[in-house]
Amino acid sequence: MARKEERRLKAWLQTRRVAIFIDESAKIKNPDTALTQVYHHLSPYFAKRVIMTGTPVANRPYDIWSQIYFLDQGTALGTDYSTFKREHDFDKLYATDRVAFDRYQSRLASIFERVAKISIRETKDGGRIVLPTKEFARIQTDWERGQRDLYLQVKEELRAVVLRDGELIEDGQESILKRLLRLIQIASHPGLVDEGYHSEPGKLLVLRDLITDITRQGEKAIVWTSFIQNADWLAKALSPFGSLALHGKLPMDRRNAVVKWFSENPSDRVLSRHSRSSQGGIDIDRGKSRHILRSYV
Repeated sequence: MARKEERRLKAWLQTRRVAIFIDESAKIKNPDTALTQVYHHLSPYFAKRVIMTGTPVANRPYDIWSQIYFLDQGTALGTDYSTFKREHDFDKLYATDRVAFDRYQSRLASIFERVAKISIRETKDGGRIVLPTKEFARIQTDWERGQRDLYLQVKEELRAVVLRDGELIEDGQESILKRLLRLIQIASHPGLVDEGYHSEPGKLLVLRDLITDITRQGEKAIVWTSFIQNADWLAKALSPFGSLALHGKLPMDRRNAVVKWFSENPSDRVLSRHSRSSQGGIDIDRGKSRHILRSYV
């Protein structure tokens, strides 16, 4: 919307005082993208600018330049992105040249010094957010037989014959990243890879027992998964507990309704939630009135 309506937004901003809050500001970390450039152009017309993010530097130190430039038009980190990137990118030279590495570290430290004047860092231990103490339990599960066979087939043979769209196909795994993804999917739920898989994965049996204990106490649980298809499958598999699925492919009104139903309806006990940041295993986060199972992969 910002790209399509940049001209009208600019005219609108010139007639009134407007504040802008950008959440997940790492989305404008690349100054070369069209969206980022729109916000940079509009920045001076906002009366107040606030950005919020949990990952200000996602990969490289220079990721922060564009976000700060949106705030102050170059006052803190300069107006030349190319120069900033060149001075703060990591060079293989630093692995062998101690003097050069020390200078590099000094330049990095100066970034924090300059940004500190306009930034606030808040953590869950800062006193403003009160959360119950977490208890983590890593639970090891057994394989379902067919699940284990498919896992070993992909791991050892690089190829697996699976059913997809009603046809048997040979799924190649030459790419190491694709191979690792397939192994994670199979360890989670082989149905993500093979439509012909109709058994219950080993983790599901343990998950049912955990949720049974939780719901018997009159409490609720959120089950996180890295795969959208898994969120829908888990919602069906856990339907006896009154489960709901929540992920980005749902229309916004549906997502809002799911959150409201889960929060307010006593019969809805389980929320199957998609998150790209989920980790392997099932970690139980025990709160006062909720249990969060992170995650089912």
